[in-house]
Amino acid sequence: LYYLVDFNTGNAPLPETATADLAKDLSRTAMNVDLNFNVEQYGLLASAAFTILFALASPVAGSLTDRYDRRTLAVGSCVAWSLTTLGMACATSYESVAALRALTGLSCAFAAPAAYTLLRDRVPARRSGVASATYGSGIYVGEAMASLSILTDRELGWRGSLGVAGLGGLMAAAMAGWALPPDPPRRDADTDDARVDEEDEEHPSRLRPQLVSSAPNLLVDARDVLTTSDRTRYLFLAVFFRFCSGLLIGVWSAPYFRLAFPDDASSYAVVNAIIVGVCGVTSGMVGGAASDVAGVEVPRSRWGREGGWDDCAGQLAVPILGSVLAAPVWFMVLNANTFNEAMAWLAVKYLVAECWFGPAVAVLQKTVPPRLGGTAQGLFALTGAVANLAPSGMGVLFCWAADAATASWSGTVTGGARDGTEQLLLGVGDGRAEILANLLGAAVCATYLLSATCFVLCARASRTQVKET
Repeated sequence: LYYLVDFNTGNAPLPETATADLAKDLSRTAMNVDLNFNVEQYGLLASAAFTILFALASPVAGSLTDRYDRRTLAVGSCVAWSLTTLGMACATSYESVAALRALTGLSCAFAAPAAYTLLRDRVPARRSGVASATYGSGIYVGEAMASLSILTDRELGWRGSLGVAGLGGLMAAAMAGWALPPDPPRRDADTDDARVDEEDEEHPSRLRPQLVSSAPNLLVDARDVLTTSDRTRYLFLAVFFRFCSGLLIGVWSAPYFRLAFPDDASSYAVVNAIIVGVCGVTSGMVGGAASDVAGVEVPRSRWGREGGWDDCAGQLAVPILGSVLAAPVWFMVLNANTFNEAMAWLAVKYLVAECWFGPAVAVLQKTVPPRLGGTAQGLFALTGAVANLAPSGMGVLFCWAADAATASWSGTVTGGARDGTEQLLLGVGDGRAEILANLLGAAVCATYLLSATCFVLCARASRTQVKET
């Protein structure tokens, strides 16, 4: 979706001088032109429209994950969001796209809780960082493939690009349904004990039955997760700020680069796909492995023993360092003088910044009781959903700032400073890029540093974790 819009014409409709062929081509390749929506509406579509039902459904999905078959939930989620994507390819209005985008958010809410609790049960704790990072790396592979939609957009149009994405999702759902094992029967925590059947002992690779409450209560489960320890609360706060920075970049980087380097749109599609796919995955995998090592070595070190640091505190050192380094690197991306220089800094940004996800999920799953793992992951997803409001706010600010600047430039025409047409072109082109760069620079750097601060507080709170009795 992010790569299927084009705001080089600003919020205005196509000029009267545009030829019929040009107008037709822009409508075919740019969703905003075809469906007639502006920058502010794009910000809402890209974030808030997705967030509403995703946020409401995430805690519910997490609680259901703790009680029902996770393969069914994961595969059903993938099928549902693939169908809504195909629906968007056939949409004829902004309102219909927004409604389908909301249903996509509802569908996506069920995927992560099922996936991460399956990893928790199947992978040894000492490799939890790598396991979580491996799954999280799929985000960067998907983002890289989405970046290539700029190329498919030119060949197939925005509708064809969404159609390809929807069909790919259905294929992924079919493969997941074939590969994932079903959950064993769940045991009632109120009437059963923690015995493991002889059959389970003979087949240690199988998932073992989980103890669940016979009376599910979402609010009680959410309260239990948030009151587990100070570590949990600081972790959710750190994750919120980190999601804000990532979503701001994910939603607004493509429009920014189109404004700042309009002649390099095709090059951006390919280079960004390589950067996200290679550097994002590399950072995630290396970060996960490094966090597993740090989780073992930090408690053994002299200063770790003296400070009382545990394995989770060691794992959190990775996202702390990554967030601190990411802020100045992102500043360099926005202040690059050439497209190649900007892409080089963007590659560095992904290498240093995207190491946080695996360690954060691993620490969360280690911190909360196993019976609440799905609920905790649902709240984790809810935190990311709330952070989706950041790109929406950016859309409002950008639209307001660009309109104010255009009005200011237009108002100087009577003073003879410069030709009015030239000023309006400046407002649509370089001026808009500078405005967006200033807004993105301040917002992204601030949220990176705030996330680092909260990760530090989370690591320090690890020493006083409250154990479940």
